[in-house]
Amino acid sequence: MFYEYNVTYLPNISKDNEQINILRLTRGIIRKVEIVFPRGCAGLVGVRVFRGPVQVIPLNFPAWLDTDGETITINTEIDLSVNPYEVEIRGYNIDDTYQHTIRFRFEIGLVEEEFKVTPVLE
Repeated sequence: MFYEYNVTYLPNISKDNEQINILRLTRGIIRKVEIVFPRGCAGLVGVRVFRGPVQVIPLNFPAWLDTDGETITINTEIDLSVNPYEVEIRGYNIDDTYQHTIRFRFEIGLVEEEFKVTPVLE
């Protein structure tokens, strides 16, 4: 399964007043995340991903991902087997003039227990 969200950050959002967006997904395991920073962000926009109260991207709290004209690809194992099936995106934009839109892509695999086959008794 594949999900894609665009999140727009208006100008003048500080790290201390980060914007929070909830991205609804589905039950499973997030296997890969791509975060697309278009050209023009110039390192002025930063994001991080939380599952509940735990920062999962990047792993070293309170770090942020910020770049320009780059797609960051993360292979991961984020468990969404328990409801709510969502992640929280926190971000800032210290650009004083322009808004910036960051694209988030999630590849989700089935939970391992869904692959189990019940043995046939003869």
